[in-house]
Formats: sequence, C-alpha cells, structure tokens
Amino acid sequence: MGKCHFCENIVDLQNSHIIPECLYDKIYDEKHRFIAITDTNQNQLIINQLGYREKLLCIKCENLFSKWEGVLKKTLVDISNYNSSHLKIEKYSQTFDHVQKIEFIPFKKSILSIIWRMSISNNDYFIGYKLGPYEEKIRTVLKNENVTSFIFPILITKVLVNNKHLNDFFCFILKSI
Repeated sequence: MGKCHFCENIVDLQNSHIIPECLYDKIYDEKHRFIAITDTNQNQLIINQLGYREKLLCIKCENLFSKWEGVLKKTLVDISNYNSSHLKIEKYSQTFDHVQKIEFIPFKKSILSIIWRMSISNNDYFIGYKLGPYEEKIRTVLKNENVTSFIFPILITKVLVNNKHLNDFFCFILKSI
C-alpha cells in the first residue's frame, strides 16, 4: 500500500515503468537486456532488463498512462516507417517532414507523463531529471481533459546523420513558457 503519485489515493501501487517498454524495443539484445550508460558509471557496465520500474501508480492510473502510451507507440512506429492508415505524413524536403492527424491529447500526455515520471522517480538513473516547480504543473496538465499546444510545447524531430534519418531515433524537446 502507498500513495499513488498521480491520483494521490492510498492503494496498492504497481511496479510502474518510468519510460514505456515500447521505447526500449530497439536497444534490447537477444536476451531482452540493455546496457545502461550514465555519467556516473563510466568504468562499469550495468545490464538491465525490462526498463526502469518503480512503485509509483495505482492500477487505474497505470491503465490511463498505458492508453496514452499506446497512441505514442503507434504514432512513432508509423512515423518511423512512413506508413500509416491514420496519419498524414508530408515530405517537404530530405530533412523535414510534416505530420498531421496525430491523436494530439494522448500523444502529448504520454510524452509529458514520461518526463513527469522521470522527475518523481527515486531511481539514481533519473537524478538529473527533476522538474522542480514544474512537476506539479505537469501533473495538473495530465489530469486535465484538454491539453493545448501552448502549455509545455513539445518539438519532436528525427535525427539526421550524413543526410540520412536514423530510423527509430527521435529527439523530444520540452519547453516551458
């Protein structure tokens, strides 16, 4: 039993992902492991499985976040493959695409929820991701049904190396106003 960090009810807490499992897919090896690289473990390799987890959310909030993450996963996979039945992806140039028809609210809430979970985590790996006064502001935004593009705008860009996009590698930039 504990206090859910999102709804603040006293309930059984789940072993919640800090970063959704779908975002680890491309870094797992054949044994479903990945090597964590941080500035604090320069002389040793730390091997992990299943991503970082922590007792943070109740089952109800975990399911809510999972719905948002489903939209995030589908959208990022479709963008990576330039293949979608619901998105409109326009290629303006070799270095710039424009994507329309994203399910904006769950997509944005998923991104914000990842950043928020990194901030509230007690895991040493996320020690540098503290949001300070923005932690509660983001939690409030996540609880609201409508989210605008003007509250914590997010820029998502593909990474370009030698004039080629690195598939499955995205950079998320969050800016507060």
